[in-house]
Amino acid sequence: MPSGVYPRTSEKCLAQAKKKSEELKWRKIALGNKWSEEAKLASRKARKGNWTSEKNPRWNDSQTYVGIHKWLRSNYGQAKDFPCMICKGTLNGGRIEWANLDGKYSKDTQTWTTMCVRCHRAFDAEARRANNKLISQS
Repeated sequence: MPSGVYPRTSEKCLAQAKKKSEELKWRKIALGNKWSEEAKLASRKARKGNWTSEKNPRWNDSQTYVGIHKWLRSNYGQAKDFPCMICKGTLNGGRIEWANLDGKYSKDTQTWTTMCVRCHRAFDAEARRANNKLISQS
């Protein structure tokens, strides 16, 4: 039989089968372990309480774009609950968004405001134009 022609004898399939058997071995080991009552109580106590924001052990200060917006919603509510800070309206029921004023996406509340879509797009376009002018002058 020629080597590597059949999928079950290829090196890739053999490696995958070995990896899967290792995973199953470790899963069986983990399932066999029993927690002491003391360990169970400590685990329950650690999981109680408020795990939002900085209290969460997996918290990371360098948040992503999406993470910052989730933080804004959880701490200050939905943007639609506030009027646009530029035109002072909602554009006849249009969408309101959280807008960053300095482009750094930090958690400094002074750098965030609410804007309707029209004002937000105009604000971002003006910021890009100003930034391009600064780059072209240097």
